[in-house]
Amino acid sequence: MIQGAPIPHQIAQQAVELLVEWQMSEQPQQARQQIDQWRSQHPDHERAWQHMEQVNQQFEQLSSGPAQQALMQPSNRRQMLKTLALAAFAVGVSIPAWRSDTLQGLLAAPYRTGKGEQGSWTLADGSLLKLNSDSAVRVHFGPGQRDIELLYGEAYVETGHANAQLASHQALTVRTRDGLVTPLGTRFNVHEQQQSIHVQVYQGAVRLQPRYGSASNIEAGWQASFDNASSTTARPLSQPRPAWTQGMIVADNMRLDDFLRELNRHRHGVLQVDPAAADLRVSGTYPIDQADIALDHLASILPVKVQRFTELWIRVLPE
Repeated sequence: MIQGAPIPHQIAQQAVELLVEWQMSEQPQQARQQIDQWRSQHPDHERAWQHMEQVNQQFEQLSSGPAQQALMQPSNRRQMLKTLALAAFAVGVSIPAWRSDTLQGLLAAPYRTGKGEQGSWTLADGSLLKLNSDSAVRVHFGPGQRDIELLYGEAYVETGHANAQLASHQALTVRTRDGLVTPLGTRFNVHEQQQSIHVQVYQGAVRLQPRYGSASNIEAGWQASFDNASSTTARPLSQPRPAWTQGMIVADNMRLDDFLRELNRHRHGVLQVDPAAADLRVSGTYPIDQADIALDHLASILPVKVQRFTELWIRVLPE
């Protein structure tokens, strides 16, 4: 269990990234020094790292059991460790407290991308599924069931009916941490963010159903967010398709901390921003595979400087 107040999501994310990079690094001593520096910066960092060490021990036990074969590949191991660690933070329990079928379900998730990767699949009903960097879903298709479960990250779906018998038995549903997204013959994007689920509709309509709140519909050309209690008011879209499917990040007066969080989804390591600079605003279009160029550009248009401790640890500070 995590003792004390919940670990802030951003700190949990940083702890996970540091652990994964240490586990996979060709220079583990240097990675460990980076971890020790990070731990000393704040008591929450230390609490988060202690929790990560517990998760890692439990993961090693899991790796020696029936799941060992699935974790032989480094990319599988990286993604599974990250999935288990983030989920442990989210629910506030240790891995052994989870049901075994939950663990096996995570291991069996066939649709998954690593950092800097994107994937595209055609599902059994003819729907097109695309995953952004660092994302994973489980797909449950069968009698009376036609679900896509977003485990983490961002998914774009174009609903299809290639298998009419399967499609006619059950409407497609996207299950998220905070509730359900039900498309009505549509193209849409679902993004799990820190505090909410963000949905963009490009064709047709979707129904948002927060876990504990009232449902609402969004039409094509609009976007909205929801948490487990309520949905925001819909607002217009500015793009005909998610920018990430075109290899870009489009920032429109975006907070600097939100922009860096989005940029960091496409690179390994920790990318931090000083709270004094977090509310600066960013606009422009940036290639997602050129993070260093984007960071250098920020320093030319904003009153900030980029401090590189290592290739994996970068901070953006006010000038």
